[in-house]
Amino acid sequence: MRGSFALVFVALCALMSGCTTRYILGRSDLEEAMEKEALNQLGVYVTHRTIPLYRRNALDQTRVGREIENRREDDVYEVRIDRNDVGLIVDHDLLNGRNRLWVSFEPTCREIDCAYGFVQTEDGRFRLVDLPERDDYEETKVYRTWVRDRFELKLGKLRSLSDANAVYRLERKRKKRPKTVFLEVKRKRRKRTNRQVDSVSGN
Repeated sequence: MRGSFALVFVALCALMSGCTTRYILGRSDLEEAMEKEALNQLGVYVTHRTIPLYRRNALDQTRVGREIENRREDDVYEVRIDRNDVGLIVDHDLLNGRNRLWVSFEPTCREIDCAYGFVQTEDGRFRLVDLPERDDYEETKVYRTWVRDRFELKLGKLRSLSDANAVYRLERKRKKRPKTVFLEVKRKRRKRTNRQVDSVSGN
């Protein structure tokens, strides 16, 4: 259903001027940005809301009285990356022979340490593979769309053990292909019409 809606939307945009549509980030987009020396200015977007969640044990106490009371408090830090949050490429390298992009979604982050890694898989898409670490947080998880157990992304091979890299994926029993988070770009299509009008004088 979503694919059919996307096709209809693209068709409507083709008839309109100044319409912005989303496309899968591909090699041609990167090559074009590199040729113009503007790779760090290329805006990229995640296909789905991505929610990294960091957890640590902030307090663990035991009180002995008439009853033994065990008290534990967890400190949770949650980051929300929405579909329209612009990410900028701060660096790129190779991971097991595959291109990897380091993307920052925060204005204060311009280094790999605080960026998210997206590696190119066999179908050409750049999928989430690395999460930034947070000091003093012991556990890191990441979710797709919602913070629910059934939406947790876990590292695993996308299609087979022969894949070069494990990526964050959402395994569904009834689905043939695991769900992932990958990068897209926005393109604005402008259509101009040059009209010439010739008035004839008649015979």
